[in-house]
Formats: sequence, C-alpha cells, structure tokens
Amino acid sequence: GKKDDKEKKEKKEKKDDKKESSSSSKRMIQLDQQSAIRYQVERAAEYLRRPVGEADERVPFKPDDWQRRLLDVADSGNSALIVAPTASGKTFIAYYVMEMCLRANNTDVVVYVAPTGALVNQVHHEIQARFTKTYQGDTHLTGVFNTSYREDHVKCQILVTRPECLEIMLLDPANVEWAKNIRHIIFDEVHSVAMEGGEVWERMLLYVSAPILALSATLGDMDKFRGWLEAVEKKRGRDLFFINHQERHNDLCPYIWSDRDTFEDQLTGMHPCWAVFNKLTPDHRFEFPSDFKLLPEHCVRLHDAILKQDQSDMVKDLAPEAYFQRIPDPTFNISMRDARRWEIEIKKCFCTLGYEVQKRVLEEVISDSNAACAHIEQRLNCMSERAYLNANMLPMLRTLEKANMLPCIVFHMTRDGCVQFALGICNLLRKAEEVEQERDGHASKIEKQQKKLDTMTKALEKMGWSKDQASKEGEEPSDEQKELMQDIMMVQAKVDKLKSVDPRFALIPPGQGQLHPSEIEEMVSTGGRKKFFTPSNPLHQALLRGVAAHHAGLPTNYLRAVERLFRMKRLSVVISTETLAMGINMPTKTSVFAGDSNFLNAMNYRQMAGRAGRRGFDLRGQIVFMGIRRDKIKRLQNSELPTLSGNLLMTSTVGVRLLIKHSSIRTQHESDVMAQAKKYEDFIDRIEDQCKSLLESYREDKGIVPEEPRSLELSRLDHRERAALLARGGGGEGGEGGGGRRR
Repeated sequence: GKKDDKEKKEKKEKKDDKKESSSSSKRMIQLDQQSAIRYQVERAAEYLRRPVGEADERVPFKPDDWQRRLLDVADSGNSALIVAPTASGKTFIAYYVMEMCLRANNTDVVVYVAPTGALVNQVHHEIQARFTKTYQGDTHLTGVFNTSYREDHVKCQILVTRPECLEIMLLDPANVEWAKNIRHIIFDEVHSVAMEGGEVWERMLLYVSAPILALSATLGDMDKFRGWLEAVEKKRGRDLFFINHQERHNDLCPYIWSDRDTFEDQLTGMHPCWAVFNKLTPDHRFEFPSDFKLLPEHCVRLHDAILKQDQSDMVKDLAPEAYFQRIPDPTFNISMRDARRWEIEIKKCFCTLGYEVQKRVLEEVISDSNAACAHIEQRLNCMSERAYLNANMLPMLRTLEKANMLPCIVFHMTRDGCVQFALGICNLLRKAEEVEQERDGHASKIEKQQKKLDTMTKALEKMGWSKDQASKEGEEPSDEQKELMQDIMMVQAKVDKLKSVDPRFALIPPGQGQLHPSEIEEMVSTGGRKKFFTPSNPLHQALLRGVAAHHAGLPTNYLRAVERLFRMKRLSVVISTETLAMGINMPTKTSVFAGDSNFLNAMNYRQMAGRAGRRGFDLRGQIVFMGIRRDKIKRLQNSELPTLSGNLLMTSTVGVRLLIKHSSIRTQHESDVMAQAKKYEDFIDRIEDQCKSLLESYREDKGIVPEEPRSLELSRLDHRERAALLARGGGGEGGEGGGGRRR
C-alpha cells in the first residue's frame, strides 16, 4: 500500500510540474507579446538608464557634468552659487575643498556654516570619520562652535558652525589672524536667508572676504539673489559662478493614503495632473508650470487618455511603442533623459488640445485621486484630525510595509503629536502581541524554560561552579561541567528570545533582525559609564519595535541614538517635526506627511519630500499624504518657493561691534613699528570695505530689497518714540545735561 501511495504521489508531482511549466510558458508568451518598451516606462520606470559621468582623478566617483564644473570653480578659487535638488549630490564639494585645505598646509581654514545645531553636530562627526591628520602643537583637524558649546574653534583647520557663531568670531578683534587664514566658506542651506534669523546669513554673505560656496535645494527667486550676490563678489574682485541643476537623480512618486477596506484602494498613486486641474479654464490657454514633473508611468496614462479623445497621427506617434523606436535598441535601452524628452512632447501635445478635450482627459486620469480625497474628507468631517491620525497611523505603516516602502520618516508639525503617535503605535503592537501570547500559552512556555534553567543552574552550583564563572585560578571545568554550561547558555538564549519583542509585532526594516537593548547600547555607546537604554522609558521601548520620535525638545542623546539607528537601518519609522527636514543625513525610502499645519508650507514641503529617494541608496523616493485635505495637497504641489526678501542688516549692536573691531585694529596698526605696517594695511582696507557694505547706502540699488531705506527710516522713528517714552517715564529728563523736552 505504501509503494502505491508513493507512486501516486510521484505521478501527482509530475502532473503539477507539467501544469506549472505550461502556465509559466503561457506567462512567458504573454510577456513576449507585451511591449517591452511599454513595460519599461509603465512598470519599471525607476530602473531606466541614468546618465553616467566620466571619471575624474579629483574625486573617487564619476561626476556629472555640473559636478565637474563645480570642481573647476573650487580649483580656481572663485565663488559659486549651487542650486540643485535634494539628494542630487551637491554636498560633495564641501568635502572636496576640505581635503584641498588639509593637503595644502597646516594653517589654512575651511568654515562650514549650517543652519541648525543638529546639522552642525552631524557634519562635525562626519568630517571626523572621513579625514585624519596628525599635527604638531595645539592644532586640531576639526572644531565646532554651536550655540550651546564650542570646542577647538580657533585651533582647527575645519570649523563647523552656525552663522550667528561665525559672526561672533569674525567681529572679535582677537581673531584677526585666524580670519586671514580662511580659504573657503561653505554656506549650506543658504535659502535660510529668507527665514527667521536670515539677517545674520545676509550679513555674513556681505562681510566675509574668502571665496564662498553657497548651496541650496529650495532657493526661490534665484535670479534676484544671484544678481545681488554677483554684485557683492564683484566688489571683492571675484567672479560668482552660478550652477543650476534642476533634475533629481532619483524621481519622487506621490501617493495618497486613505483608510479604505482593501490594500489596493488604500494606497492611491497621485497623478500630478490632479494638482493642476483647477488651472484649466475655457478662457485661457492651459500651460503647465515650469517645474511640473510627470514620471514615465504618468506620461503613459496621460497619453492613453489623450488617445481615446484624439486619434490624430501626432498623438499616435507619441505612443511609447512608436516614440522610442527612434533610439538604438529600445527594448532595453531607454534612458531617463529619453523619458524626459518624451514627457516634454506629451505636455506640448496636451496644451494644443481644446478645452473640452483637455477636461475629459484630465477627468479620466485624476479620478482615482479624487476618490481617495473624497473618502479622507468624509472621515475628517466626522472626527478630528488628531483622532483620525491616531486611529490610522499603524494601518498606514502596515500598508507601506506590504508595498516595500519602509523605512519612512513621518512628518508631523507638533511635538506632542510626534511622541503621541510613536507611543500609540508601540502600545497597539504590544497589545496585539499580548493577545497572541495569551492565545498560544506564551507565559507557560517562558515558565517552563525558566524552571529548566533554574534546575540546571542549581546543578552547576552543586558542582562548585556558577553559570557566569569562566574559570577558577588554576582550575578548569570538567567535561560534564562544560556540557552543562553550554546547555545553560542554550536555554538562556531561548528564555531571552521568548521575553523579547515578537518580530511579528514590530516594524523591522527589510533584511534586518530584531533589535535588542544590548545592540542599542553597543551602537550608541559613547564610552561613558552611564548606559543609554532605560527599560522604563517608553520611547526607549519603542525603539525595540522599530519606531522613534524626533523633535528639538527631546534629549540630545536620544536624538543622536535615533539618527544613528535609522542610518544603520535598524529603525523603520521616525515620526518627526521639521527637525529632519534640513540637511540631516537620514536616507529614507518614503516621506509621509501626516496631518495639516500652518508650518507645512512650500519650503518645508520640498525639504521634507527631498529626504526620500537619496542618491546611492534608492532608485526612487515616495511621498505619501495622510489626513490632509485635497486643497492643501494641491497648494503644496503647485506653490512656488517664497520670494527672497532682504533684512534690516544694521542694528546698533552690530554697528558698535564693527566700530570696536575697526578701531582696535587701527590702534594696533598705528602703534606698531614700520616693519609691521604693510602687514595690516590691506586688512584695514578690507575692514573698511566691510563696514561700508553694511553702513553705506549702496544696497539701495543693489540689495535684495530696494525698499530698505524706508525700513531704516521706520527704525529711526521707532527709536525716537522709544526715547520719548523713556523720557516721560523718567520724569521728563532726557538728552544731554537733562535738557530733554516732553512730547
């Protein structure tokens, strides 16, 4: 009977193999019949061939053309304004000029200026990890000057600092010799000139005399800013080179998440045309915004919709199967640049259509996005945004996990919300784990293994050994004792595994194992006696489930641990405010925007979205909108970057500090011997020029904002009003000799 059963089983397996072979051949036939060209642009667009630069001995990678031009500018000693998208590879130039400085001598200095303390700390650590150099004397490789602390800031070759700290150093007469050794100043995230505190950035751009490299990904009104900076550099006798690279190395694909029933309905791909539908009017010819981007799969859908309405030869020639036939070997050879040219042609074709045709085409391609937003708005009308986010944060993350879109950074603009969501996810996972453990008798399993461990430990102790005892002086354990110790270690490992977090109830990055407290200690240890991981801290417990919060109000050691664990791909989810938006090196697959906020503007949106799809890590980045109404999403997609406006640069404090520095150097010059006179002459001229840059009225014509004289007049009026109020408050006495008059 057993032999017959075996033969039947073998026959069944052969039959199944034939069926599988037949079905696979059918699938192969279907794939052969399917257009390979269409498949590339519709299903595998992230794998399209990217342009590859040529080798350059100055850097260890193959730079693109714009990167090579940037290297040439740095070598020439001129200044440059570099505008390139996030994740495009522009920061490499900072490390290049640092290496040039370190190789040249032991006295030249490079200053790296960053907008936030977190970015200062990160860049400082990266420089220490990247470069090594031995010095004689009291010189150091790196120094840092932050708002909270300073270290070796005047005894280093590479200084990492913030603009307000650099201003303190440059206006200090004691740092005159140090300032003359500055070889390059790198202003990272230079668009901060348009933000709060931007007057310090503007003063530093006017005040420094060394060549500058100004980097930005989100610079609004760049032509105006470029013209102003060119005029400033021209006064210093240098050219300003403008490098504007607008194409991302990796595309960003937008999605809308909604809490609908099926996985397919929850994550909806957002067609970019959805955001510009309201711009379509019968009275004006439709034009796409200059920075409007369609991915290849969006182009396919838009073309198919156009073809249903217009069967002309022009439209048919734009079908992917027809258009890409003109390139050599289109079956496997379509490039990102080819797709970009195709996108431009399709957009031109759409703009030539009549209003009614355009409307029908767009209504077809945006129907999915409208349905998703309608569902979200229906839910938000029934409950608060915070309640909606609390209820759906974990389901949203599970959807991303299924779609292979983790790790992700979830951006939410309130501090308490970030912590609340992180702990809420952790609590839901823990409760689900407890239910599962109760169902399968988890506690009894632990108890059984613990009893076994206790019994074995007591047996070992009766032999005169403890499980933690490695060896005694001049005595080795017997074979029986060694065997028992190994058994104890195996049982202990089982107990630890049973007590640890179940991976099914954690968000673990792809290809990684479960995170344990000992690993966290090892990864974030600073060498001190005090341990980082605290079991009673719920945020620390959340790390074990792959979830973390991040905002400026959390402890520094926790934030550093989160950043490092995320970079090492041991965390899947970080819920953050805008602290991770600007420059922090935390590569992620997906940026999620959870909930609306007044602080979620065009600038922050582009910075946050740019965290996804980092060059060298992923082929594409994803953007997911969650719990945001359609009007706000459209504004974020369409809105232009804010126009740069100048700041009131001159304050009484800055003026006094400039005059003190100027008079200090003048006194030193006049009291010096003639042999030292020439040493200071040129520098005094530079100081006078710097004072004039801030004090004279030439900025009325060449500044960022021509209206500044009016601001100065208002400032003077404000000063007079304050003086009058003080005079009234002090009994009517004011001016010299108490002769002030009442007003």
